[in-house]
Amino acid sequence: MRPNGQTDHDLWGTLFRLFITARNKGLIKHVIKVTSHQNLAEFSQTVEVWAIRGNSEADRLAVEARQHFTATLRNAWEAHANSVKLRKAACVAMHTLMVQLGSKAMQDKDAQQDKQVGEWEGEARRQQQTPEQEPSIGILPAHVEEPVDHTMGQCFHSILRWLRNLQTGDGLQSIWLSSYQLYAHFQAFTGEWGFKYVQRKWIPADDSIQQEDFDFIRLSASFLALVKCFAVTLGLPYATNSNIPFGSVFRSWQRCVLLTVPIQQFRDVNELFHARGARSVKVVHTSLRQYADFRACCQ
Repeated sequence: MRPNGQTDHDLWGTLFRLFITARNKGLIKHVIKVTSHQNLAEFSQTVEVWAIRGNSEADRLAVEARQHFTATLRNAWEAHANSVKLRKAACVAMHTLMVQLGSKAMQDKDAQQDKQVGEWEGEARRQQQTPEQEPSIGILPAHVEEPVDHTMGQCFHSILRWLRNLQTGDGLQSIWLSSYQLYAHFQAFTGEWGFKYVQRKWIPADDSIQQEDFDFIRLSASFLALVKCFAVTLGLPYATNSNIPFGSVFRSWQRCVLLTVPIQQFRDVNELFHARGARSVKVVHTSLRQYADFRACCQ
């Protein structure tokens, strides 16, 4: 019942009970604030003078009561007061130490992660060197005729636009890419959800996909299957191989395709995975099962 930060809880408790008793008996007329050490000559109202005198008398009695303490009690009180001060100082020092340790641990963790990422990227670049290997998907011809009979529907044109933009961008470089990177790139650079395979036909996915237990891993696999379907439909060469995907996110061998693509765009995709918390994916089903919407991130 005492104000925050006040000591002498027993006195505050007694004061509270007395106040409640006085209120119940109708003795409380009004409440005034009394400031210590006031000059009585400045006040004329009886209640104010009475309150100031009462406050001064209470201070005098408190000082007098302390003088009647035995030496043992005074020593015990001083020892207790010192103990409280030391305990408070120890708590503050421990809190400061823990904050410093936490900050140092975070700095060391970030430095170690940066070092590991740098080492990994160097190893990944070495593993990904394929100077004479043909791309997994053949180059699109200048003019593409849509086949009369295929199962891709309007998905055909979405993949055509996306793949042509990939093969004609700036800063082209051949790199190994996993289905997860390709699907994230498609979402980020087209603003579309992707595709679903329903009743033996491919159809564009819409916002309702969020209500269908969105599974980034499953949809990535479906996306790569659609890319394969597109290549086969046009009679283009298509092949996948096990390799380490480009970038610093995926640190295990994956089923990849080798594509000549704008390298900066997939550096951006690498950063998108980092932004989602996927900094070092060794077990895909553990790290990437969570919902991941990359739409319009790079448009």
